Amino acid sequence: MTHALFWIAAACALAYLPLSSRPASSLRTFLKTGSVALLAVIAATSGASALLIVALALCALGDALLSRETASTFMAGIGNFMRVYRHATTPRIIARAFAATPRGRRGFVNWNRAG
Repeated sequence: MTHALFWIAAACALAYLPLSSRPASSLRTFLKTGSVALLAVIAATSGASALLIVALALCALGDALLSRETASTFMAGIGNFMRVYRHATTPRIIARAFAATPRGRRGFVNWNRAG
């Protein structure tokens, strides 16, 4: 089933390409959002991390907002992608900054020290 969903998502993305230069429409929104939303479904059904699932779902929402052509939906879409970026990168930065040091203590890693 995962393979079928992947190919449907790919078909949605490819079908969107010729519509990208056209005015906003329901079909355009469906295809743009559907491709990423299906990737979120694939991630959820295959046991991926919650971080990936939420990031893909927020990207799908951002795509839906960006597919409309008003200033307010554009800004909401950009804001949504900012949330995705913050949601996906902040935990990694924090985990890396507080990784175990070579002496076994927890704290900030000395990024300048080799080894």
